[in-house]
Amino acid sequence: MKGETLLKPITGGALAAIAMLGAYLAVISALSGWGFALSQFAEFWPYLSALSIGFGIQIGLYLYLKQL
Repeated sequence: MKGETLLKPITGGALAAIAMLGAYLAVISALSGWGFALSQFAEFWPYLSALSIGFGIQIGLYLYLKQL
């Protein structure tokens, strides 16, 4: 039972984190090109990863509380 309760928030949070990174790469590559987007990601990956993980946690908590 508890596993079913946590599956949706964990999945939603992980998808939100991946979507945020994807949106970042899409916008930067659309504006400045794919090479620039990859170089920026290589330089700032710790910050971008922390930001997207934090966003994923927020979405996961929201989905968990909404489910209660």
